[in-house]
Amino acid sequence: MAAPLYYHIAGSDSGLNKWYIHFEGGGWCTSMEDCYNRSLTFLGSTLNNPPYRDFTYSYFYNCSSKNPMMYNWNKVFLRYCDGGSFSGNSSAFFENHLLNFRGKKVREAIFEDLLQNRGLNSSTDVVVSGCSAGGLSTYLHADYVSELLGENTKVVALPDSGFFLDYVGINVNYHIDMKWVFENMNSREGVNKRCIDFYKGNEEWRCFF
Repeated sequence: MAAPLYYHIAGSDSGLNKWYIHFEGGGWCTSMEDCYNRSLTFLGSTLNNPPYRDFTYSYFYNCSSKNPMMYNWNKVFLRYCDGGSFSGNSSAFFENHLLNFRGKKVREAIFEDLLQNRGLNSSTDVVVSGCSAGGLSTYLHADYVSELLGENTKVVALPDSGFFLDYVGINVNYHIDMKWVFENMNSREGVNKRCIDFYKGNEEWRCFF
């Protein structure tokens, strides 16, 4: 079993109290066998992660000509291992192998550490982002970040390719897949409570879209 992990690039000068926070993407696992197989890969565990990584691309550019707004901001990369867009809070066994779907706990632990030890508590501006499954995480958790930081911090969401329709087609069935994730990973605890209250009953899974 490996611990939660994030990478942090410290901000400087005018970006000292500004933050870009990125939820890593990587799809979802949609059956116990699928989740077990995922746990053996980079996307399912932080076990083989290096202590440092190169983040000189895309939103992480530290060059003002390529990233004029955020080049000198604090940048955080949250490693994605649970297969449920940082929303789950459950465990299960597959053929005597324990699978932990603790995306909610991972997210909360990382933000607690950022607040207590990295200076996020002094933030003035925060961009919450992510791509694909990380883009969905952005939709799901931007309000959480905003409420966590309070009214003195400006928080905006920048989801990249994270909007997924309740769609059924050839070799694509997001309806069944997302519902499986929501129910088997206990995602009701890790998504927006106002949405859960709105769909209270048998359609709470819709809050994962």
